[in-house]
Amino acid sequence: MIQTGLERFLKEHLIMLKGKNFGLMANHTSVTSSLKHSVDALQERGFTPARIFSPEHGFRGKVKAEREVGSSVDEGTGIPIESLFPFDESRFFEATVELDLLLFDMQDIGARFYTYIDLIAYGLRASKEHRIPFIVLDRPNPVGGIIAEGPLSRQGVAASFSPSGLPVRHGLTVGEIAMELNQTIGGRLEVITMKGWERAMHYKETGLPWVPPSPNANVMEMPRFYYGLALLDSINLSLGAGTDKPFQQFGAPWLDAGKFIRSLTARKADGVVLEAVTFVPSQGDYENERCEGIRFHPVSENWGAMALAGHIFEVLRDEHPSLVLWKNKDERYWSDFIYGTEGLRLSYIQGNSVIAQFRRDSLQSQAFLEFQSKKLYT
Repeated sequence: MIQTGLERFLKEHLIMLKGKNFGLMANHTSVTSSLKHSVDALQERGFTPARIFSPEHGFRGKVKAEREVGSSVDEGTGIPIESLFPFDESRFFEATVELDLLLFDMQDIGARFYTYIDLIAYGLRASKEHRIPFIVLDRPNPVGGIIAEGPLSRQGVAASFSPSGLPVRHGLTVGEIAMELNQTIGGRLEVITMKGWERAMHYKETGLPWVPPSPNANVMEMPRFYYGLALLDSINLSLGAGTDKPFQQFGAPWLDAGKFIRSLTARKADGVVLEAVTFVPSQGDYENERCEGIRFHPVSENWGAMALAGHIFEVLRDEHPSLVLWKNKDERYWSDFIYGTEGLRLSYIQGNSVIAQFRRDSLQSQAFLEFQSKKLYT
């Protein structure tokens, strides 16, 4: 079993907290390998955070996606919890002005648009503004650290909660993301690395228990689907949010699942078996409506979620051209927000190969990852 940054910090670095008024950026995933929360582990050793800062889904991870989370007081400890969702950096700066140090410990999922990692930039900017240390307790990338996919996101196009310059599947740990962002921010960063983690590891190989980072990341396999199939959220499909298999299936009331499976099977999408299903999502698109859909079952390691998503986009264009709608948010295309460039949407609309677009965009991202990955882990 690997040792996370939290466990190494508890064993080797607690001296850094001595006499410090410190804040903890954390949620329910901030636990030891025995599932003891970091707040409890710190208090047992005589250190209590002055404030806790929580992300989307709240400190306990129970709130549905995109729902506002209010600030509160932790019932068990009496520590004030400052919600950072919706995003409000000015309020965060105010709440950290009297702190001597900030800790960050949250489990990422491996996709650039997963909102927890943007809070790393918050911590770094507060560190620079207040001239205090920002310590990131590293955790594994659940989909491994040797493959990057999708484009390097472009500032002004990618979602505001998504750090610019990172690929869709970034292949980095939270500590490595902090190092990359800090090249331009210039905070007083220190990363407590993991012990025993290797870049090729998927989460199941770490030996750590899986604590779902959000309600729809309910199984250990979900991150391997998420970075690719979440791109389908660009259009009017349900991804099974609130079901037992979110992001491992998709559908809509208008979808012909049998016809779709025949077309997708003919494309020989490697490594997965397709199953026609019906489901009723409890949130997101088609909430509480019956959807015809397709569920994916991996049968080998020879598959990739972005390649699978590319096939799906192309089959949708062939089979249901008049029924596919591209979502808008704040008068901008949601596809551009999450993909990071206009490439996905334009390839689809212009009749070009979406899969080829993904491959081209991934070349620069893979070179980016190979450069970044030499800094903390080999």
